[in-house]
Amino acid sequence: MKTTLRATFALLLGLSCTMAVAADLPKPGLYKMTGKTSSEQLPIRRTNTSEQCIEEGSFADNPKSWMSNQRDQTCEVKRYDVADGTINMKMQCEVDRGGSASIVGTGTYTGSSFEMTNVIKMNMGGMAMEMRTEVSGERQGDC
Repeated sequence: MKTTLRATFALLLGLSCTMAVAADLPKPGLYKMTGKTSSEQLPIRRTNTSEQCIEEGSFADNPKSWMSNQRDQTCEVKRYDVADGTINMKMQCEVDRGGSASIVGTGTYTGSSFEMTNVIKMNMGGMAMEMRTEVSGERQGDC
């Protein structure tokens, strides 16, 4: 279960970094990223902070190509709308041990930051649960 939760958080954090593909794309550089995960059904209230170097073109990548590198997860992008500083997406994922996850995300971006809220509905081993992640990133400078 912990592995799946970590993998899901990593998936969303990385996806949030690759979603902005329209006008005012975030510039490449070093980003401080913060992710907050919570669930009403589980005692999960966690905040993670990290720094990541985002290279030229990373924000414009197709999220499907990023997803193909995820171990233990196969995801299909069902909706991917990015325009005028807003992000709307929906994904369906298969996770380890035969589970599934439906992810609906909305967010905003500027030339130096992004914010995204995701609602994850998971079913693993006959147990259904819902989680929420809030991911934000702010450019700190060059890598």
